[in-house]
Amino acid sequence: MSSAAWRVVGITTLYIILFLLAAYPLVIVNHPPLQDYANHLARMYVLQNNDNIFLNRYYQVEWHLIPNLLMDLIIPTLNKVLTLQYAGKAYILLVFFLLTSGSVFLHWVLYRKLSLIPLFSFLLIYNMALQKGFLSFLGGCGLAIWALAIWLWLRDRNPVLRVLIGTLMSGLLYIAHLHVFGVYAIVVVVYEIASIDWRARRAWKDKLADTVLALLQFTPWVLLFLFIVVPSSGGDGYWSYGNYDRILRKVQIGWVISPSYQPVLDWFGSVLLVAGIALAFGRRWLRLHPKIAWGLLVLIALVFALPGAMLGGANGDWRLLIPVVFITSGAVRLDDARSKSPGETMIAIGILLFMVLLRITFVGSQWKIADKFYSDFVKVVQVCETGSRLFTAANDIIYASPDQAQSRFTIMHLPTFGVIERQLFVPTLAAYPMQQPISYRPNMRSVRQQAGYNIFFYRSDAKLPCEFVQHEFDYLLLIDEEDSSDSKACGLQRVSKSGVLTLYKVQK
Repeated sequence: MSSAAWRVVGITTLYIILFLLAAYPLVIVNHPPLQDYANHLARMYVLQNNDNIFLNRYYQVEWHLIPNLLMDLIIPTLNKVLTLQYAGKAYILLVFFLLTSGSVFLHWVLYRKLSLIPLFSFLLIYNMALQKGFLSFLGGCGLAIWALAIWLWLRDRNPVLRVLIGTLMSGLLYIAHLHVFGVYAIVVVVYEIASIDWRARRAWKDKLADTVLALLQFTPWVLLFLFIVVPSSGGDGYWSYGNYDRILRKVQIGWVISPSYQPVLDWFGSVLLVAGIALAFGRRWLRLHPKIAWGLLVLIALVFALPGAMLGGANGDWRLLIPVVFITSGAVRLDDARSKSPGETMIAIGILLFMVLLRITFVGSQWKIADKFYSDFVKVVQVCETGSRLFTAANDIIYASPDQAQSRFTIMHLPTFGVIERQLFVPTLAAYPMQQPISYRPNMRSVRQQAGYNIFFYRSDAKLPCEFVQHEFDYLLLIDEEDSSDSKACGLQRVSKSGVLTLYKVQK
């Protein structure tokens, strides 16, 4: 077997090992503690069970060609052969595969050889976008990297074929998520512009034609968005721009790329990551493909230029760093002057395996702590009568484990597990015009609006809207300390308790 063939076998074997390691946290928990994940699964449950008599009281399915459908198309399909729990996990594994294999393929297209460098993308999998549960976005990022590599692979082929395939790929990205459509468009167009040699009179005209071809693939989807999607949104969500707050968060790279679940370590991660990148490029150990680099610089500039909330979605600024780092892992190569001895290769493999194992072990331990709390919630909510209405109140969207106070995870969308377990009405299920393919029944919209956008957060000295809860809901769930829950429960009857979770029934 030739050395090139051995290299392919070696890289493939190492990829499989790293992928299995990355899957470990998903295997050991029942409920991945990702902020929006429960909400996503609840929506998938409604999509799959839209004929359920209880769900039909509260929710309705409304399909539109909106730019945020990747999960809604894939998970219900997987749910036909897998349980919803395993379909959700399978989708997350697909996201891992698209992101990491996309980096490997992009590297091969740019340099026509396999390398260990793209495999360091496994260190980036458990990023803040994953922790937030932005799963359609992350899956779309993986597709965008693959689409970018395919476009570059086709650059010297038939122009008609390029435009046709490019239009299909950009359409798939548009359906997956609007952000990744924009990421792909920016990197491709900037790459084509950077390829123009303006000094050569004839050559620049041909290159300019390539740029025009690149733009053609986006035209139908931009028109679809401007003339169909935006007007259909009714002005709700889209164009609701936020302000430029939390600038400090934009520069905490470690917080975005490798969140620690322990805030103090996020600063350390930011400093270490930036210092390592600066050292590697400053010493010229690594080189970034120059034409790709320009597109990445534009995306980084947008991180600082864009507001935190836009187009109806949150965190539209820093999330752009996620495709930046995965594209970078595929577009980086070792400097030609660096030696490539077998010893150095083995050291690199050892460092990679150690770092991934360390990261995965840490994430797995945090997920197991959170999974216990999530499982307690599922156990408590199963006491509710099928098809009833649940109102949830909590001190904060962040829960800190009493056993390990530094372990903090979100409970923002935890109540939506009630939709899956007992087909409950939960007013925090995300269902907004032209953003999700489900909506509330007209008779429930006013109740949902009164209940608030997220969980009803209250402080120790605040009062619950007892009259509203007793009139519109069947159960009240408090996420609070054991010694204070009963005093805030509007005089309702306690029916179940597990840790800081206490369920009360409204007597009617």
